[in-house]
Amino acid sequence: MAGSTSEAEAGAFVHWLQGVRAIDLLDKEVHSIEDICDGTVLFDALNHVDGEHFRNPHEDELKDNVVLRIGTLKRLYKLMIQYMAENLQFSTAKLEEPDFDALARINAPSEACKLCRLALIIAVQSDNKMSYVEVIQGLDQGDQQQLMQSIEITRKSLEPVSADEDGDEFLDIRARQPSEELSDVAKSPSKERNNLSLEYRNLVAEHEARGNTIEELEGELAKLQSKMGEITEQLEAEKRKSLHQDQRTEVTRLTEELRKCEDALASAEGEIDRLQVGLRERTRAVSFFLASQKEQAYFYSYSPCLPDSLRKRDKRRKNSTG
Repeated sequence: MAGSTSEAEAGAFVHWLQGVRAIDLLDKEVHSIEDICDGTVLFDALNHVDGEHFRNPHEDELKDNVVLRIGTLKRLYKLMIQYMAENLQFSTAKLEEPDFDALARINAPSEACKLCRLALIIAVQSDNKMSYVEVIQGLDQGDQQQLMQSIEITRKSLEPVSADEDGDEFLDIRARQPSEELSDVAKSPSKERNNLSLEYRNLVAEHEARGNTIEELEGELAKLQSKMGEITEQLEAEKRKSLHQDQRTEVTRLTEELRKCEDALASAEGEIDRLQVGLRERTRAVSFFLASQKEQAYFYSYSPCLPDSLRKRDKRRKNSTG
């Protein structure tokens, strides 16, 4: 579950940076979280916030050089911490430091998100804050929710340096005034500050309303899926019932054909028996006739005393029979 959450957050940051590039506040292309892990993209993005503070001296030397990548990531983190403390007046003592070695060697998305959270906080409180906010508003609901959660995670780790600051004002997406003007701003909030605070509250309310709408739609979807499952089961039952009826009809037809075949087979077997009986009778008759012929031939061959007239008579009978 934690892995899927980290991937969703990483995807939200990628989409946000792509939107930032679309409004010309980022020069480098971003296709995946791996493009962020060497620090050059975030350096480029923050360079549009404060070009003098966020400079990357090793921009073109990082490829396949793990040592330089680790050094660049540490420099980026140090500059972001310094900027938040000096320009935004936040105490960063409770921030969790990223694992720079994992970032440089294996492009760990969870560690990249820690840097992206800080970059997001700095961006939405810069002079171009409204441009960055508009990019967030242009993202889909899931990405917006992930970025809001990222802001909330960072908020819990940051504390205002001034005791007069209200911690809840951190979520106001506005530009912080320099330290020498903080007291005046706290005493008499400007119209712009109030408008931005109101706009943010409206944005949060809209975000919550959309979240509720999504939950309602998900509930309706679950009901529809359940109903569809019931209808599918009913259709399957009807199909099985119809199939059983068709099968019974087919079984009846095949049974009738089988009975007819059995009757025909019995008739054929009876005819075969009759023919075999006739064949046996003819065989016996032929055998008897052949035996008689042999006996007569033997008798005539050994009876020379028989009158010629008797032999001639038998010969005529034989010829007439033949």
